[in-house]
Amino acid sequence: MTDNMSQLIKTYDNVLPSDVLEKCIAYARSNVNDGLLTRIEQGNWQDKSTLYAGSLNKIDSTLSKKLGDLIITCFETYREEVKQAQFIGATGLKDFNIKRYIKGDAFSLHCDNTTKDTATRAVGILIYLNEDSGTRFPFDNITIDAKAGRVLIFPPYWTHPHEGLPAIKEKLIITSYLHLYKNGMNWENEQY
Repeated sequence: MTDNMSQLIKTYDNVLPSDVLEKCIAYARSNVNDGLLTRIEQGNWQDKSTLYAGSLNKIDSTLSKKLGDLIITCFETYREEVKQAQFIGATGLKDFNIKRYIKGDAFSLHCDNTTKDTATRAVGILIYLNEDSGTRFPFDNITIDAKAGRVLIFPPYWTHPHEGLPAIKEKLIITSYLHLYKNGMNWENEQY
């Protein structure tokens, strides 16, 4: 069973053109004083760490739209490669969250769809902006290396717990999800 579940974890390289990648990196490295990112002290069910995060949709809607188009293309490829993905219901892409982890910070083992508030998450998306620490799926015995422009797509459910490995120097990522919606597959009207 684990082997079949592992096949649902896919990566796509060189997805982001250099101009999109460079802008995303600049936003991820922006100073908290610029008002683009917020410093978040994490605790409780996550490892104690400092995370700088912000919504790309609020920072730069044009860049967010470009990124959304690229991710949708990746998801269409994912659907072709993963037979089970044809059964994912009506979905829409939502907010892109830019995250910057400083040296040593990590995100402990977790799932992304665990509460009523996260129940509409159908597909997890992680975009690596630089080469640093990656993401581990310990129950699948898979570690995804961080590579600039790489997109990771996976089920966000209890079937695929994962952890963000400790940042070696500075880890820059963008996270998002394809969400389930009532109104069918309508990418044009979703928020990205």
